[in-house]
Amino acid sequence: MEHLRVLLVTLLMGVSVVSTKAIDPPTVATHDAMVVLHLTDLDDDAMAALARTVGAEKDVILEYSCVWSGIVVMKFSGISVAERADVITLARRQLTMAKVDNAVEFLHVHVEERGPGKC
Repeated sequence: MEHLRVLLVTLLMGVSVVSTKAIDPPTVATHDAMVVLHLTDLDDDAMAALARTVGAEKDVILEYSCVWSGIVVMKFSGISVAERADVITLARRQLTMAKVDNAVEFLHVHVEERGPGKC
């Protein structure tokens, strides 16, 4: 009878160790995104407001901007979204926070999973 108790306790301890490992959440992949957009009638004031807003963020930078052409390139780093529409929403949020209400056209959105060997 004593052997049966020892076997039962050992079995229960083994099950608790296996179930503990199953509880660990999977790692969430992070992504980098590059967004090229055209802002109609972009002026220096709107560009400065956008630069201030983006400068306050940790996961987005202005890669390129040209007031004359209205082209702005934003780079998002370490974001948890992978869909084009979600990245556009992030870019629109930056424009809204900067109070830039110019007409916007998204020319290109590139999303890529982060990983070793990627720049």
